[in-house]
Amino acid sequence: MLPGVARQDKVICGTNPERRKEQLHLHRQSVLARRAARLQSNATVAAPPRASTRDMGNIVVLDDSDGVVSKRNLFNLDQKTLTFTPTAAQAAKYQFRLAGDPYDSSAASSGTAMPLEDDGFKEKQLAFSFPFFGQSYQSVFINADGNLTFTKGESATSERSLGRMVAGPPRISGLFDDLNPSSMPAGITVTSDATRFIVSWRQVPEYADFGDGAPETFQIRLYPDGRIQIAYNGINVTGAAVGIAPRDLQGASSEVSFIGGSTAQ
Repeated sequence: MLPGVARQDKVICGTNPERRKEQLHLHRQSVLARRAARLQSNATVAAPPRASTRDMGNIVVLDDSDGVVSKRNLFNLDQKTLTFTPTAAQAAKYQFRLAGDPYDSSAASSGTAMPLEDDGFKEKQLAFSFPFFGQSYQSVFINADGNLTFTKGESATSERSLGRMVAGPPRISGLFDDLNPSSMPAGITVTSDATRFIVSWRQVPEYADFGDGAPETFQIRLYPDGRIQIAYNGINVTGAAVGIAPRDLQGASSEVSFIGGSTAQ
């Protein structure tokens, strides 16, 4: 997973509605990391003092030695397909696999165009009931910024971060990044029938203050049995978040390397 680099809300206080949830997520990750470190350490050996979070003027400095901050990784999933498969009843747990069907260019080109404004979203009905983390959904929100959500859409311009991804509504992040489909009216297409639901981003550029940013091509595919596939076919991001999240920090968050193969989560 990669923390996204994107525009920030232009507000004086620099806050957004999901910020408290992001901070809670970071705190939980830090607590888990410290707990694991204590279990691994020898009780007879005194641990060195830990650096603490502190303010420097108007800047908050976070020490990342305990896992408070996720380190950036280079995006390495281009020309690959990532599949999430439910492994438990009601799709509450998933296994991932990096292989399978490649990007479906035919479905992308023949799908119905869905014009979206920058940071916009639209709701689409599904032709089947889709199970996701123990809940079933009949519709999905397609968000401009490379992700699908359930129960509500998202139009915030705050950072497309790992914290925001897990703190918001139920989410499938194909390429959670600051994308701007407004300059590509046919850049997002939807293909839907009783066997699958496909949303394709076709050369949708990253947001840029002047002109267009780098084009990104990928698609998210949903299946009635709860499988999720994310296929990449030309990625040039500076940063993005990839993964799935149940909603509102439910459960424990796991950062994994998708390129490493497969594992149960």
